[in-house]
Amino acid sequence: RKIGDAAEEILFNVKTGLPVQSTGVRKTELGEVNIVTTMSEYKTFDGLTIPTKTVSRLESIGMTYTANTKSITYNQPVPESAFAVPAGIRTLLDKEKAK
Repeated sequence: RKIGDAAEEILFNVKTGLPVQSTGVRKTELGEVNIVTTMSEYKTFDGLTIPTKTVSRLESIGMTYTANTKSITYNQPVPESAFAVPAGIRTLLDKEKAK
């Protein structure tokens, strides 16, 4: 599939139809980065099956990060404060505007 200028290849498990790996190249401030993401440990939350473990390898820069999901809650109210810009970031933005 195409995402902007980037292409991504997604591999699916033949038996389950669930995605198990995606490979793509992203343009970043560091240049193009090859990313391989592996999805595993699928669980069902409120009828939706998702990977609870996602490992992404940024091969071009030698970095790996892992995301583990313990629970998911859908359609819950989100307080407006969750979208507030943190004070430190607000200060930086204000300084940038003043230039």
